[in-house]
Amino acid sequence: MQLNPTYAPPPRSLRQSRIHQPSLSLEQKSPIDFTTPFGTLQEFVMLEILNVTDGEQLDQVRGLMHALVDWLRQHYANDIQIINEYFDEKAFSEELELLPGKYAMPDGQLLLARYQGHPAGCVGLRRLDDHSCEMKRLFVSTEFHGRRIGRTLVETLIQNARALGYESMRLDTGIRQTVAQTLYQSVGFQRIHSYYDVSETLAKGLVFMELTL
Repeated sequence: MQLNPTYAPPPRSLRQSRIHQPSLSLEQKSPIDFTTPFGTLQEFVMLEILNVTDGEQLDQVRGLMHALVDWLRQHYANDIQIINEYFDEKAFSEELELLPGKYAMPDGQLLLARYQGHPAGCVGLRRLDDHSCEMKRLFVSTEFHGRRIGRTLVETLIQNARALGYESMRLDTGIRQTVAQTLYQSVGFQRIHSYYDVSETLAKGLVFMELTL
């Protein structure tokens, strides 16, 4: 989707008030496009997306992010140097300890998906500059695959990024994560060159993408 040339980002002081409500229900105005097949209506009602700031939900996000790294280590067992270099142990531990940290409002978001009350997935949004943001740490537990939870998280984050006034969203993902790449492309992301300095190992192991909001 191309940016409307007449659109001007709102003052940052007004951006937080435009963000979608953190919890989804059929009674609330939902950021989900109902024209996109979700599955059964029952599955939709069972899913809620929360904007996490503190408390028990932060611990649930920490658990999901730990699970993300464990999943990546399993799937990159033959290229484990990619994961070891991408996830610096000390930096990642500090990120989890300080959550929401760089994903904190008003410039960022930390979303938690709960299915039937159970933590099922997460994703983060952080500011790169006044015009650009970055999607980080998208993960859905394997037991919840097939319920379009990842797509719901991505679509919600994109709409909230627009409400925050960002003009583009970037991300990186692993070269082997073809399902994730297909999801990103389906919502409009396109491959780009690296938008930050990377080593030769990471340049070969990562895919970089960008979406015009």
